Amino acid sequence: MRTTRTFRALHKLLLVAAVLVATQTTWAQAAPTGSATPSPTEERLRILEKKLKELEQREVEVFDRSVEERGRVKTFLNDSIAFGGFFESAVTGVTGVDTTPQVSAHSNTLGLNITAQFNERTRFVSQLLAGLAYTFPNPHNDSRGTPAQRQFGSPFAAALVAQAYSEMTFSDSYILQFGLGYVPFGTAFQQREPVLFRRRGGPTMLQSGSASSVGIAHPLWMGVNVHGSKAFTSSRVGYSAYTHSPTTDTKTLGLGGRVWSTISDDTTYGFSVQNGSMTGGSYTSMGVDFDRHAPWGGFVAEYAKNTRSDGTKLAESYYVEPYIHLDDSKVVAFVAADHLDNPFNTTAPALSDPIKKWVYGGGLNWLPIPFARFRLGYFQHRYEGSTATSGAQKRDFETYEISSGIAF
Repeated sequence: MRTTRTFRALHKLLLVAAVLVATQTTWAQAAPTGSATPSPTEERLRILEKKLKELEQREVEVFDRSVEERGRVKTFLNDSIAFGGFFESAVTGVTGVDTTPQVSAHSNTLGLNITAQFNERTRFVSQLLAGLAYTFPNPHNDSRGTPAQRQFGSPFAAALVAQAYSEMTFSDSYILQFGLGYVPFGTAFQQREPVLFRRRGGPTMLQSGSASSVGIAHPLWMGVNVHGSKAFTSSRVGYSAYTHSPTTDTKTLGLGGRVWSTISDDTTYGFSVQNGSMTGGSYTSMGVDFDRHAPWGGFVAEYAKNTRSDGTKLAESYYVEPYIHLDDSKVVAFVAADHLDNPFNTTAPALSDPIKKWVYGGGLNWLPIPFARFRLGYFQHRYEGSTATSGAQKRDFETYEISSGIAF
């Protein structure tokens, strides 16, 4: 900051000196020759010269000190720190054959994004999440759970560092990140802010974790993430490669990656893979995704499967979500068909409770301004095969909701 202020002062003095020199030149051409008495302008120039020399000397001293301290990491205050974030709130109603009808304003989430730009190539990015919610401890109506039926429960407040990483950009094709961030797996896992989802909460694959499995994939990269892209004649190709420590074996380091390409300016497809350690061996998750968007609307489709090293299926999920834009894109109508097969699902604290279900439904998004989203949604949850009941208790249920989100 001190160096920047010195440069600004030096720049201003140089501009003033240039103007005065030009003025003095004009006056000298018009003044009679042979005058021995310095003019007021000459006196000002002399004073400016003295000040410029003082500033140059000060700048040399500042530079010398900065060179001496280059090996140290320093705290600083900088004009290039940017703040942003989002807030999302939801009211949800639940009903079913063996589910007591209930409505709750159960979710309120605040996100704060902070970015510090050190220079053109180096920056720090972070996101803090805080929220107040009512728990939903038995979402799949397991008759052995507590409570014995699904219902909204006690209040829960928490704060979480969702991402925090330093980033160095060497080129478009080589960007290096250190820290913590959302895993570049498919499409849904990469959404940094809930307000970006047309369907509140996103696809079911995001809720596929359990006490013994990461579900579809571990949601955060940890350690190092390298990514980039390169433009070609009619497409752009990109990649990501990262490390992570999965919740299934926190003393190990797993690997993951994604490659993607654009077919056109509005169509992207990708392939993702993630590997990590767990009890009984290791797991490998693979997925493909397709995203098509246009002025009229578009659709997102994704498939992913996680398999243990002995061939056991840990989780499988796929969905398709088409949408159209109405009223000059201020209204978005969408439908969704979403499938989740999670043989390792658990009901708290650690009851094995395999599930296989479909979620059907749709809704409307209203975007009065580009930074705000209001949603109406209705969804049917239909369980399959042996997972359709728990004891004598049926699992099928319906949800209807209204939610809002704003980015700032």
